[in-house]
Amino acid sequence: MARVVKKFPAIPEEKPYHENRHAERRVPNLHSRGYVYMWDQWTDGKIWHIQYPEDYTVSDYVMAQIIRTRGNKYGVPVQIQVLTDRIYFKYDLTNYKEQRHVEW
Repeated sequence: MARVVKKFPAIPEEKPYHENRHAERRVPNLHSRGYVYMWDQWTDGKIWHIQYPEDYTVSDYVMAQIIRTRGNKYGVPVQIQVLTDRIYFKYDLTNYKEQRHVEW
C-alpha cells in the first residue's frame, strides 16, 4: 500500500533499472481504463513510496511516466526515483502559484 516516507532511499546495490524487465510479466493490467489512483493524497508534496503490484500493475517505467505526466499537466515538478518494483516520488509544490494543495 502506498505510504509516506521521510526521504528518498539511498540507491541500493542492485541491478540498474531496465524498462524491459517487466516484459515477461503476464499479470493483467487491472488499473487501466477507469482505475483511480490516489492523486488527492499522492500530490500533497510529501515523498510517497508505491509498490508493485499493491499500488500499480503497469511496468515501473509506465507508472513513472504517468506520475511525470500528471505533474507536467499542472506545471508542478516531480522528483522521482524508480527502483525494482517500487517508486518513490514527490511533487514539488514550493513554487506552485497558489501555494496550496493542487486540485488534480
